[in-house]
Amino acid sequence: MKRIITGALIFLLTSTSNATMYRLSDKVEEFGKWQILKTVDPMTDKASCMGIYDKNLDIQIDKYSFLISMNKKGGVKYITNRIDEGDVKINEATQTERLNDYAVFEDEAFYPLLESKRFRVKIDTVLKKEVMFDFDMDGFKKAVDYLRQPECN
Repeated sequence: MKRIITGALIFLLTSTSNATMYRLSDKVEEFGKWQILKTVDPMTDKASCMGIYDKNLDIQIDKYSFLISMNKKGGVKYITNRIDEGDVKINEATQTERLNDYAVFEDEAFYPLLESKRFRVKIDTVLKKEVMFDFDMDGFKKAVDYLRQPECN
C-alpha cells in the first residue's frame, strides 16, 4: 500500500499539470550530481522539495523513494538493477509502474541506496527497447537527508 501511495505522490510531481511547479531555477542545494528543488505553494505558502539527478527532471527522489520517469519513452515492462557490485535484481514492473510509465524504488529497494556508491538500472520498455542508467550515488544520502528537513515539508 505504501508503495502505491508514494508512487502516486511522485506521479503527481511528474504529471503535466504539476511539472511546471518545479524548474531547474528552483535549485536550493546540490550534493554531487543531486540537486534539490524547492517551491512554495502560492495559495498555502507551504514549501515542498524534491531531488533530481544531474539536472534531469525525469530522475526524481523524495524522502523515501527514487523514481525514473519513462513517460514518452516506451513505458516500463521489466526493471533490472544492481547496487554497487551486488547481485543483479530483475523485477516485472508493477501495475502502477506500467500505467504511469515510471520505475520506482522504495522500501527495501530504497534504503540500500543510501549507503551505495553506484546504482545501475536497465529498463526494458513495452516497446522492446532497453534504456540504461548509471547513477553516481555520491551525495545521494545528503540529498535525502536534506529532503527530510522541516523546511521541505
